[in-house]
Amino acid sequence: MRNDARRRFAFGLTIEDTSARLWYHDRDTLVCSTPFDVHINWKELVHVFLALGSAPHADLGFDITMRLVCMDAERRPVYEIDVVDVNGSTRTFRTVCVLTDHSADYVYSRASRVWKVVGLPCPGGTPSDNFFVLKDCWIELDRRREHTSLADLRSRLKGDPRLKHFLTVVTACVVQASTLDKNGINPIHGGRRETKKRKIIHRGGLLGPSTGGIFDPQLGNPAGFRTILDPSSPCRCHYRIVFEEIGTPVTDIKLC
Repeated sequence: MRNDARRRFAFGLTIEDTSARLWYHDRDTLVCSTPFDVHINWKELVHVFLALGSAPHADLGFDITMRLVCMDAERRPVYEIDVVDVNGSTRTFRTVCVLTDHSADYVYSRASRVWKVVGLPCPGGTPSDNFFVLKDCWIELDRRREHTSLADLRSRLKGDPRLKHFLTVVTACVVQASTLDKNGINPIHGGRRETKKRKIIHRGGLLGPSTGGIFDPQLGNPAGFRTILDPSSPCRCHYRIVFEEIGTPVTDIKLC
Protein backbone atom coordinates (compact mmCIF):
# COMPACT_ATOMS: atom_id res chain seq x y z
CA MET A 1 0.00 0.00 0.00
CA ARG A 2 2.98 2.29 0.40
CA ASN A 3 4.53 1.68 -3.00
CA ASP A 4 1.40 1.38 -5.13
CA ALA A 5 -1.15 4.19 -4.84
CA ARG A 6 -3.82 1.92 -6.35
CA ARG A 7 -3.89 -0.39 -3.32
CA ARG A 8 -6.84 0.23 -1.00
CA PHE A 9 -6.22 -2.91 1.03
CA ALA A 10 -4.05 -6.01 0.88
CA PHE A 11 -4.23 -9.68 1.77
CA GLY A 12 -1.36 -11.70 3.16
CA LEU A 13 -0.64 -15.29 4.08
CA THR A 14 1.77 -16.38 6.80
CA ILE A 15 2.89 -19.94 7.45
CA GLU A 16 4.79 -20.93 10.59
CA ASP A 17 5.74 -24.59 10.63
CA THR A 18 2.39 -26.16 9.59
CA SER A 19 0.18 -23.36 10.92
CA ALA A 20 -1.17 -20.79 8.45
CA ARG A 21 -3.12 -17.54 8.79
CA LEU A 22 -4.84 -15.31 6.26
CA TRP A 23 -4.49 -11.55 6.86
CA TYR A 24 -6.44 -8.51 5.69
CA HIS A 25 -5.05 -4.99 6.07
CA ASP A 26 -6.35 -1.55 5.14
CA ARG A 27 -5.88 2.00 6.42
CA ASP A 28 -7.78 1.50 9.67
CA THR A 29 -8.19 -2.23 10.31
CA LEU A 30 -6.14 -5.40 10.61
CA VAL A 31 -7.92 -8.77 10.54
CA CYS A 32 -6.37 -12.22 10.75
CA SER A 33 -7.98 -15.61 10.48
CA THR A 34 -8.04 -18.48 12.90
CA PRO A 35 -4.82 -20.47 12.39
CA PHE A 36 -5.26 -23.70 10.48
CA ASP A 37 -2.97 -26.67 9.86
CA VAL A 38 -1.89 -26.88 6.21
CA HIS A 39 -1.56 -30.67 6.45
CA ILE A 40 -4.88 -31.39 8.11
CA ASN A 41 -6.89 -28.58 6.48
CA TRP A 42 -5.06 -28.48 3.16
CA LYS A 43 -8.31 -27.77 1.29
CA GLU A 44 -8.51 -24.39 3.04
CA LEU A 45 -5.00 -23.56 1.84
CA VAL A 46 -5.93 -24.53 -1.72
CA HIS A 47 -9.08 -22.42 -1.39
CA VAL A 48 -7.00 -19.39 -0.36
CA PHE A 49 -4.59 -19.76 -3.30
CA LEU A 50 -7.41 -20.28 -5.81
CA ALA A 51 -9.37 -17.31 -4.45
CA LEU A 52 -6.39 -14.95 -4.48
CA GLY A 53 -5.29 -16.15 -7.90
CA SER A 54 -8.68 -15.80 -9.60
CA ALA A 55 -10.34 -12.84 -7.85
CA PRO A 56 -11.00 -9.59 -9.77
CA HIS A 57 -8.50 -6.80 -9.15
CA ALA A 58 -11.06 -4.80 -7.16
CA ASP A 59 -11.58 -7.73 -4.77
CA LEU A 60 -7.82 -7.92 -4.23
CA GLY A 61 -7.67 -4.30 -3.10
CA PHE A 62 -6.90 -2.43 -6.32
CA ASP A 63 -8.68 0.85 -6.97
CA ILE A 64 -10.16 0.56 -10.47
CA THR A 65 -10.66 4.34 -10.64
CA MET A 66 -6.86 4.71 -10.67
CA ARG A 67 -4.90 3.16 -13.52
CA LEU A 68 -1.15 2.78 -13.98
CA VAL A 69 -0.26 4.27 -17.38
CA CYS A 70 3.52 3.92 -17.46
CA MET A 71 6.73 4.71 -15.59
CA ASP A 72 8.33 8.06 -16.28
CA ALA A 73 12.01 8.71 -17.07
CA GLU A 74 12.84 8.58 -13.35
CA ARG A 75 10.97 5.29 -12.90
CA ARG A 76 8.11 6.91 -11.05
CA PRO A 77 4.57 5.67 -11.75
CA VAL A 78 2.21 7.77 -13.85
CA TYR A 79 -1.48 7.27 -13.03
CA GLU A 80 -4.79 8.17 -14.61
CA ILE A 81 -7.28 9.00 -11.86
CA ASP A 82 -11.05 9.33 -12.10
CA VAL A 83 -13.03 11.66 -9.85
CA VAL A 84 -16.79 11.01 -9.90
CA ASP A 85 -18.79 13.79 -8.24
CA VAL A 86 -22.16 13.47 -6.47
CA ASN A 87 -23.96 14.04 -9.78
CA GLY A 88 -22.21 11.08 -11.39
CA SER A 89 -20.05 13.27 -13.62
CA THR A 90 -16.57 11.82 -14.16
CA ARG A 91 -13.41 13.84 -14.70
CA THR A 92 -10.11 12.14 -15.45
CA PHE A 93 -6.64 13.44 -14.58
CA ARG A 94 -3.11 12.20 -15.28
CA THR A 95 -0.35 12.64 -12.72
CA VAL A 96 2.62 14.80 -13.70
CA CYS A 97 4.68 14.73 -10.52
CA VAL A 98 4.33 14.00 -6.80
CA LEU A 99 4.08 17.03 -4.53
CA THR A 100 3.98 14.99 -1.32
CA ASP A 101 3.36 11.36 -0.35
CA HIS A 102 5.26 10.83 2.91
CA SER A 103 2.00 10.27 4.81
CA ALA A 104 1.49 7.00 2.93
CA ASP A 105 4.46 5.55 4.84
CA TYR A 106 2.18 5.00 7.83
CA VAL A 107 -0.34 2.19 7.47
CA TYR A 108 -2.90 3.49 9.98
CA SER A 109 -3.14 7.02 8.67
CA ARG A 110 -4.74 9.31 6.12
CA ALA A 111 -2.10 8.11 3.66
CA SER A 112 -2.37 11.45 1.84
CA ARG A 113 -0.84 11.64 -1.61
CA VAL A 114 -0.79 14.92 -3.53
CA TRP A 115 0.04 15.15 -7.22
CA LYS A 116 0.32 17.86 -9.81
CA VAL A 117 -2.03 16.59 -12.54
CA VAL A 118 -3.24 17.49 -16.01
CA GLY A 119 -6.82 17.19 -17.16
CA LEU A 120 -7.87 14.59 -19.75
CA PRO A 121 -10.98 14.76 -21.97
CA CYS A 122 -11.49 11.04 -21.31
CA PRO A 123 -9.49 8.05 -19.99
CA GLY A 124 -6.52 7.55 -22.30
CA GLY A 125 -7.16 10.88 -24.02
CA THR A 126 -4.70 13.59 -25.00
CA PRO A 127 -3.71 15.77 -22.01
CA SER A 128 -4.99 19.33 -22.00
CA ASP A 129 -2.98 22.41 -21.09
CA ASN A 130 -4.78 22.77 -17.76
CA PHE A 131 -2.87 21.73 -14.66
CA PHE A 132 -4.36 21.11 -11.23
CA VAL A 133 -3.53 19.60 -7.85
CA LEU A 134 -5.17 16.31 -6.85
CA LYS A 135 -5.19 15.06 -3.25
CA ASP A 136 -6.00 11.42 -2.52
CA CYS A 137 -6.43 10.47 1.14
CA TRP A 138 -8.29 8.39 3.75
CA ILE A 139 -10.25 10.68 6.03
CA GLU A 140 -12.22 9.90 9.19
CA LEU A 141 -15.74 8.85 8.29
CA ASP A 142 -17.38 11.51 10.47
CA ARG A 143 -15.04 14.29 9.33
CA ARG A 144 -16.65 17.10 7.34
CA ARG A 145 -15.56 16.94 3.71
CA GLU A 146 -13.02 19.54 2.69
CA HIS A 147 -14.95 20.72 -0.38
CA THR A 148 -18.04 21.26 1.81
CA SER A 149 -16.09 23.42 4.26
CA LEU A 150 -14.55 25.48 1.45
CA ALA A 151 -17.94 25.99 -0.20
CA ASP A 152 -19.35 27.17 3.11
CA LEU A 153 -16.49 29.64 3.57
CA ARG A 154 -16.96 31.01 0.07
CA SER A 155 -20.67 31.53 0.63
CA ARG A 156 -19.95 33.41 3.87
CA LEU A 157 -17.14 35.51 2.38
CA LYS A 158 -18.79 36.29 -0.94
CA GLY A 159 -17.10 39.37 -2.39
CA ASP A 160 -14.58 39.48 0.45
CA PRO A 161 -10.93 40.02 -0.69
CA ARG A 162 -9.83 37.37 1.81
CA LEU A 163 -11.28 34.74 -0.52
CA LYS A 164 -8.05 34.83 -2.51
CA HIS A 165 -6.36 32.94 0.34
CA PHE A 166 -8.65 29.90 -0.03
CA LEU A 167 -8.21 27.14 -2.60
CA THR A 168 -10.66 26.74 -5.47
CA VAL A 169 -12.23 23.28 -5.67
CA VAL A 170 -12.60 21.78 -9.15
CA THR A 171 -14.26 18.50 -8.14
CA ALA A 172 -14.29 16.07 -5.21
CA CYS A 173 -15.71 12.69 -4.24
CA VAL A 174 -15.74 9.77 -1.86
CA VAL A 175 -14.20 7.01 -3.96
CA GLN A 176 -16.62 4.19 -4.77
CA ALA A 177 -15.84 0.59 -5.65
CA SER A 178 -17.65 -2.72 -6.02
CA THR A 179 -16.27 -3.82 -2.63
CA LEU A 180 -17.50 -0.68 -0.83
CA ASP A 181 -20.88 0.47 0.41
CA LYS A 182 -22.39 3.86 -0.47
CA ASN A 183 -20.33 5.54 2.28
CA GLY A 184 -17.08 4.19 0.87
CA ILE A 185 -16.67 1.58 3.63
CA ASN A 186 -15.58 -1.99 3.08
CA PRO A 187 -18.32 -4.40 4.31
CA ILE A 188 -15.64 -6.48 6.03
CA HIS A 189 -15.78 -3.76 8.71
CA GLY A 190 -19.44 -4.49 9.24
CA GLY A 191 -20.67 -1.12 7.99
CA ARG A 192 -21.83 -0.12 11.46
CA ARG A 193 -18.64 0.99 13.12
CA GLU A 194 -18.50 4.14 15.22
CA THR A 195 -15.43 6.33 15.32
CA LYS A 196 -15.00 5.60 19.05
CA LYS A 197 -14.93 1.86 18.49
CA ARG A 198 -13.12 -0.51 16.18
CA LYS A 199 -14.85 -3.73 15.21
CA ILE A 200 -12.92 -6.67 13.87
CA ILE A 201 -15.04 -9.19 12.06
CA HIS A 202 -15.88 -12.36 13.98
CA ARG A 203 -17.73 -14.82 11.79
CA GLY A 204 -17.42 -18.46 10.95
CA GLY A 205 -14.93 -19.73 8.40
CA LEU A 206 -11.40 -18.60 7.67
CA LEU A 207 -11.97 -15.03 8.89
CA GLY A 208 -13.25 -15.97 12.33
CA PRO A 209 -13.10 -16.36 15.16
CA SER A 210 -9.91 -14.30 15.20
CA THR A 211 -7.50 -13.87 18.06
CA GLY A 212 -5.08 -11.80 16.00
CA GLY A 213 -4.75 -8.12 15.41
CA ILE A 214 -3.22 -5.43 17.53
CA PHE A 215 -5.58 -5.78 20.50
CA ASP A 216 -7.24 -8.72 22.25
CA PRO A 217 -10.96 -7.88 22.17
CA GLN A 218 -13.66 -9.64 24.14
CA LEU A 219 -16.01 -12.12 22.51
CA GLY A 220 -19.75 -12.40 22.81
CA ASN A 221 -21.02 -9.49 20.73
CA PRO A 222 -24.42 -10.69 19.43
CA ALA A 223 -24.01 -8.68 16.24
CA GLY A 224 -21.19 -11.01 15.22
CA PHE A 225 -18.31 -8.62 15.64
CA ARG A 226 -15.44 -8.26 18.06
CA THR A 227 -15.54 -4.74 19.44
CA ILE A 228 -12.36 -2.90 20.38
CA LEU A 229 -12.91 0.06 22.67
CA ASP A 230 -10.03 2.07 21.35
CA PRO A 231 -10.44 5.37 19.48
CA SER A 232 -6.90 5.55 18.13
CA SER A 233 -7.80 4.16 14.72
CA PRO A 234 -11.09 5.67 13.50
CA CYS A 235 -13.11 4.30 10.63
CA ARG A 236 -11.99 5.94 7.38
CA CYS A 237 -13.27 6.46 3.85
CA HIS A 238 -11.35 7.07 0.64
CA TYR A 239 -11.62 10.74 -0.37
CA ARG A 240 -10.36 12.63 -3.42
CA ILE A 241 -10.34 16.37 -4.16
CA VAL A 242 -8.94 18.52 -7.00
CA PHE A 243 -7.86 22.18 -6.74
CA GLU A 244 -7.12 24.85 -9.33
CA GLU A 245 -4.17 26.41 -7.51
CA ILE A 246 -0.74 24.74 -7.55
CA GLY A 247 1.56 25.47 -4.65
CA THR A 248 5.13 24.62 -3.74
CA PRO A 249 5.72 21.92 -1.09
CA VAL A 250 7.12 23.37 2.13
CA THR A 251 9.99 20.88 1.94
CA ASP A 252 11.07 22.46 -1.38
CA ILE A 253 11.18 26.02 -0.06
CA LYS A 254 14.73 27.22 0.49
CA LEU A 255 15.23 29.92 3.11
CA CYS A 256 17.77 32.66 2.47
